[in-house]
Amino acid sequence: MANGTLNWKSVIYDQLKARNSKERYRFTELIETQSRLFDVRFKLQSENIRLAQQTQTLRTENLSLQTRAQNI
Repeated sequence: MANGTLNWKSVIYDQLKARNSKERYRFTELIETQSRLFDVRFKLQSENIRLAQQTQTLRTENLSLQTRAQNI
């Protein structure tokens, strides 16, 4: 009886592995696309932060130059 129990568990396990392999294959392209989009999003978000900091620096520099020009 123990051998029969192990047999059906093994069969179910093998069937689940086969099903998971098929399912994963169907969605591989979607997963890769999602991963690329996540990378692009992260790069753009980093670039946006860098540009916001640069904008703030330029505004500060502009204000300083305007103040200096008014004092001349």
